[in-house]
Amino acid sequence: MNLDTDVILQTYDLADMINRSKEVMEYLQYKQALEKDPEVIALKKKLQEEKESFAEVQRFGRFHPSYHEVKQRIDQVLTELDQLETVKQFKKAEENLDQMFYLISRTIAHSISKSIKVPRNGDALLGGSCSTGSCSSCGLSNVCAI
Repeated sequence: MNLDTDVILQTYDLADMINRSKEVMEYLQYKQALEKDPEVIALKKKLQEEKESFAEVQRFGRFHPSYHEVKQRIDQVLTELDQLETVKQFKKAEENLDQMFYLISRTIAHSISKSIKVPRNGDALLGGSCSTGSCSSCGLSNVCAI
């Protein structure tokens, strides 16, 4: 396969421009704040513990006596996380970055053909995992956290 060297070099230039963008800077700033926030750290630890409990009861399915209780505790921790200002700021920065990537992808794709589909809002990431662990493997695929 022969690649156009000029296109590859320009891609690196585009990547550098993206890395210098306000959206990336804010994302990195809020990501760092998130990683240092003691409340977030404590809740992520609690979430991980609850996910481990859920993995144990999940072996028996929803008929396990503690299934709904453990699931409810996970939902509570996620709600607490979502209410933290640091988490709200990070999610907003993440949405802004996602929007920028979408616009860039759409611009490139549509410059070739309007019929090229461009993933939106994490469509390309479906079936993946979250930063707290592999949600898809623990049965919490609809409950992804920070």
